[in-house]
Amino acid sequence: MNLQYDVYSAEVMNMDKPAVVVCHGLFGSKTNWQSLCKQMNKVTGRKVIAYDAVNHGRSSHHHSMSYEDMAKDLVTLLDQLEIDKAITIGHSMGGKTVMANALLHGDRVDKLVVVDAAPSLSKSMGEVKVYLDYMLHMDMTAFTSRKQIDEQLENVAKSTSLRQFLMTNLMKTKDGSFAWRLNLQGISASYFEHIHEFPQLDGLAYASDTLFIGGGKSNYISEQEHDGIYQYFPSATIQHIPGAGHWVHAEKPKEFLQLVNSFIQ
Repeated sequence: MNLQYDVYSAEVMNMDKPAVVVCHGLFGSKTNWQSLCKQMNKVTGRKVIAYDAVNHGRSSHHHSMSYEDMAKDLVTLLDQLEIDKAITIGHSMGGKTVMANALLHGDRVDKLVVVDAAPSLSKSMGEVKVYLDYMLHMDMTAFTSRKQIDEQLENVAKSTSLRQFLMTNLMKTKDGSFAWRLNLQGISASYFEHIHEFPQLDGLAYASDTLFIGGGKSNYISEQEHDGIYQYFPSATIQHIPGAGHWVHAEKPKEFLQLVNSFIQ
């Protein structure tokens, strides 16, 4: 699997300390984390890497998106970058990826940060599938502007910020028409079987330092998820940022970075 990645190392001062590796959520990409990665690099003095997950951004396409496979992709990336152990950070789908990686390949993880995700079913399974199916069946050749695409998406996504987020995945083809950079077919094929559900990894645990960060207005890390979190991650600390929703790192970047940088250091 060819995963595309960006390295932030302008302020690297701690070459002997583990790097930070960031995995985005569903419909996201490494560019969503650009500003945050620069700040983490500047404050912590560690190398920070953000990568595009399979079927996202500029990374390879594949029909399978199980969390076991995506954890293996992450380990392969660490091998490619010659990183023995990393601090891994993941949001939503990326949070489940880094959780699975910590449980299956714990020797490659120094610390773990999970952002608005839990080792359980996704809370927005039906809503996300609506966006996914709608995008999959849009006739992209009919559009001549981003505004037209935005107006079309408004049929299923009333939130302007959500539509803008989805449209970060637009690209221009050689003939000048629009297309989705995402492999929507591959994501759709794996959605119900893999993406919305955390795998059964009973008997496994990651005992090292773990931080769960939830949005105060989000229900992805509610009290009913706590038992499952502590079962897999007995050393976990759970924090919520008031006023933030599911995209807690984008909505409250200052508060998010304060928690993460303190935990990393």
